[in-house]
Amino acid sequence: MNGVTRILRRIRWLFSAKDHEVTGGIRYGRSRRMLMAECALSTSISNLISGAFIADLVAYLGGTSALTGILNAIPSLTTPVQLVSAFVFGKMRRRKKAVVIASAFVRMLYVAMFLLPAAFLGSKAALPLLLAAVAAYNLINNLAGPASTNWVVDLVPASRRSRYFANREGVSLVVLSVFMLVAGNVVDYMHASFGKTYGFLFIALLILLLSAADIYTLTQVDEPETKQMRRPEAETETETSAGNAAYKNGRMAMLLEPFKYPSVRNMTILSILWSVGTMFGGPFSGAYQVVNLELSFTYIIALSVTSILIRVVLTPLSGKIAAKIGDFPVMIYSAALIAVHYMLWAFTVKDNAHIMLPILFVESAVGFAGIGFTMFSIGTRALPEAIRTTAISVTNTVVGVLGFLSTLVASALVTRMNGASITVGGFVFCDLQIVFFITGVILLLAAGYALYLALAPAEKREA
Repeated sequence: MNGVTRILRRIRWLFSAKDHEVTGGIRYGRSRRMLMAECALSTSISNLISGAFIADLVAYLGGTSALTGILNAIPSLTTPVQLVSAFVFGKMRRRKKAVVIASAFVRMLYVAMFLLPAAFLGSKAALPLLLAAVAAYNLINNLAGPASTNWVVDLVPASRRSRYFANREGVSLVVLSVFMLVAGNVVDYMHASFGKTYGFLFIALLILLLSAADIYTLTQVDEPETKQMRRPEAETETETSAGNAAYKNGRMAMLLEPFKYPSVRNMTILSILWSVGTMFGGPFSGAYQVVNLELSFTYIIALSVTSILIRVVLTPLSGKIAAKIGDFPVMIYSAALIAVHYMLWAFTVKDNAHIMLPILFVESAVGFAGIGFTMFSIGTRALPEAIRTTAISVTNTVVGVLGFLSTLVASALVTRMNGASITVGGFVFCDLQIVFFITGVILLLAAGYALYLALAPAEKREA
């Protein structure tokens, strides 16, 4: 409970108006605190548009588990739009206004998704509209994403990132655990008492309220001037014309420039292995719990909250450990645990679910307590500051597209098997169980590659 108490104290500290770290009119300390609050709100919103909630919405509208997997993988499919972001935001000194507007529009699309059962239930238009909404908000998220990431990184000194992002994640998990306990039980009650349509209307209302608070918090974050390369100003019309031509011809070179750095190449490979692994099986976990194991939201939420509380305690501890021994050891250990987690999912069926699931959720909590902030910290250290937005856009595009392709392969496998199963050593594996086992194998490869980088010279992993 000491860990929980510590995080609750940090929540009170978030909204303090005091700031002893003001430089050039930028309130760095307060801005970082407000980013913690914004992250807690956006994490709660993200929970409502993914996992079991989106799987239940798709099933209610007549969709399949394969469709749920594809919907959850659309964020990866839409990452090529980040190449546009490189040109739109790559030379901008200020990005806040555009990021805030994009975030507000995206959250309205979240609300619209859960209004579909009330407006289009039984209509053939429901699933296409859901697909369009998911595609639209992911396109916008990916367009503004690199600029948003760069904004956050500019506010956090490199020496403090591991601990800061671990603490930020801890605060988000505390808020999320309380929110999920309330939301899960109310949604189950609404489904049982008034029907699923009203349950989805309640989710839409929750998203609307959380979004209003989230956007307000985001507007309170100051934005320092980013240290990025800019096009030199031409002094004559001839220079302007020549400069524009050179700029257009150099766009491809601009996109390829990040890969000149060994650190960027190696971090991209690591990110690809991680993305391909998690995107192969991750999008199907919610559908497996709801459809195959037929678990109630209350049970899923109870296990999720238990997992979150464990992460609340372990995430700040992981941040302290990473600050002392480095991000790579924590990342390697965490990735290996998550790989084992997915392999165990392959052996989880209705008959043993109530035994296996508590083990799975606790074991995953230990792994996920150290993976998010270490991957972020490792990734940002590999990117040259002068081209950071471009590097984020290009690498995320490559990683995202390959991640989506891995989901398509998994979806094709599920569709191909069409509910069939295979028996190995007396144990029966259905389509999704096979997908989960393959996921575990790929994530073990990611952990192995991270170990290779940890033992390699520093120039292979840091810009």
